[in-house]
Amino acid sequence: MVHCKVDFLGLRGDLADLESVEVDLNQGADLGDLIAELKRKIPALEGIAFVSGENKLMGHYVFAINGRFHMNDSGIHIQNSDHILLLILVGGG
Repeated sequence: MVHCKVDFLGLRGDLADLESVEVDLNQGADLGDLIAELKRKIPALEGIAFVSGENKLMGHYVFAINGRFHMNDSGIHIQNSDHILLLILVGGG
């Protein structure tokens, strides 16, 4: 079992005050498994941060895992020691 904490940065609307959530995943879980568990725990993320009906990030969100950015990389496996941040990509000028 993998236990991890996901911190949030830049969520919109009524989710803006959400700071973090802890999740338990099966050993060998990938980003799709992480998204599925986050959608189960926080259904309002579907359609905002995650594609409706799929275990994929919306185009303007990204996971930062141990300082490296990942979108929908199926080869990334979550480990107990991972520092995970879900954030929105913001542009401006």
